Amino acid sequence: MLNQIKIKLVMKKKKFVFSNVIIELNHNYEAQAKELAARLNQTGENGLIAIDCSPNGNLNAFHYDDGLESAAIIKKSAESFLGADLAWFEKIINASKKSAFKTNFKIGEEARLWERVRYDNYREKLDWTQPFCVKNDRGRTRAWYPNWPTLGYKKGFSTKGEIIKFINESVAYVQKFYLPLPVSNQPINQRMHYRLVFHTDSRGIDFIGGLWLSRSEFKIFLAKDTVVGLISPERL
Repeated sequence: MLNQIKIKLVMKKKKFVFSNVIIELNHNYEAQAKELAARLNQTGENGLIAIDCSPNGNLNAFHYDDGLESAAIIKKSAESFLGADLAWFEKIINASKKSAFKTNFKIGEEARLWERVRYDNYREKLDWTQPFCVKNDRGRTRAWYPNWPTLGYKKGFSTKGEIIKFINESVAYVQKFYLPLPVSNQPINQRMHYRLVFHTDSRGIDFIGGLWLSRSEFKIFLAKDTVVGLISPERL
């Protein structure tokens, strides 16, 4: 997949490698993500929500945030075939600049993306025989995976002691760990996840497209070594 034409793009000083490979999003995953986006936007305000997920049988969503930056990347990389939709795309991006969507950990907990964990109950909440992540509302994450070296990564996972200390030091939330998706014809440690972007307002929710992000590191985010491509709705 990654041996395609790649273009260097810069968005807000963030460098990454762009691939011309476009992935179609399964209709069932789109429906699951749209339902989740509706639960996350309880106020019905105008904005863009980006949902991070690793679809594998189920949506396997693990985070959500403001989708403005991702929508701008989609627009820049897809201008050549947006055609008549380009003006509409620009309009919703401009409108969303006025109301940046914020991650709300309480709403995320209500949607069962994660669960609050404290130092006085971590023994009941954490199952060390299963992979999981612990995160806080400052954007920091600690991940646990039994026998993680078998995944092909040299770093990225925490020890039991580091996770317990992390929970003791901050307001923390635990959630399932979803292994990023494998990338065809690439080493086992080259994996990706999807970032799906939805436009929301009082009239409803629309899927406007997405991005797939791939790295050879466990933590996948926009960086100079990240390969990024487009995700489109499935052609039915």
